Amino acid sequence: MRLHLLAVVALLTLTTCASPSIIDPSVVTIEGAVSVRGNEPFTALMLETDQQNVYVLSFEGDLRAELQREAPGLFRVTGTLYQDDWNEKPYAFIRVRSWENLSR
Repeated sequence: MRLHLLAVVALLTLTTCASPSIIDPSVVTIEGAVSVRGNEPFTALMLETDQQNVYVLSFEGDLRAELQREAPGLFRVTGTLYQDDWNEKPYAFIRVRSWENLSR
């Protein structure tokens, strides 16, 4: 009986570990033209898709400086989607996790 109970616990543990992870629906990958918009010191990097959807890109760490050196150009950006204000208007923002330059 005790061996049977241990086998069930082990099986449940393996099943739990093997379950697929939950995908975060706010994480997106979007391709488009990245450019710098606004006037100093209030500039922003923005991504515009072929469908004319515009996203303000926000960053943590050195990603902004790296991307800004390569902009303007065509990029694939992956990050977390959220809404905030830019220039006193509501915009869709992407908190950038990674990016790839497609212009090369």
